[in-house]
Amino acid sequence: MREYNFIYAIEHNEVQQYLLGKGKYFIPQVEYCSRPLHDRVRTMGDIRCCLAYKLIDEQKTYDIMDENLIKILKSDNSPETVLNVSMYIWSYYIDFVEEKKLTTEWHISDELLSLIRAGYRRYVDDGEPCVVSEERMEQCEWHNTTFKELLKTNRRLFKERFNLEI
Repeated sequence: MREYNFIYAIEHNEVQQYLLGKGKYFIPQVEYCSRPLHDRVRTMGDIRCCLAYKLIDEQKTYDIMDENLIKILKSDNSPETVLNVSMYIWSYYIDFVEEKKLTTEWHISDELLSLIRAGYRRYVDDGEPCVVSEERMEQCEWHNTTFKELLKTNRRLFKERFNLEI
């Protein structure tokens, strides 16, 4: 691939595919699985590099992320997607609040927070089964209980570490 995939994805209107690791943006993560999953941590690292080298403005990045994460959640509200989207928010909070690597605050839109909260409510509070994709089931031995626990833990940590109610 290229050096800064985030910039390329923006230029080619492929940010959603980039964030989800689809097609040419897939970065294999081989731990725990018979077939690799997308390595979201490396995707977040690419975004961090773009910000660190001032290849893109922080506020512009937040606007792009907000818009595209909303589109992702509106098109797929599976437990996997809810968790993946919330992890981009998590990464921002680590960089901004804890590590102080960012200088501009991301005012996450009410719409994005509402969509994330709705996903957490649906799968954690209301008890809707966390059915994962067939691909995920083939790749890993993840199931309903595992995703529920991940979502519960993620929600608790957002509250404890960042005072953010999910």
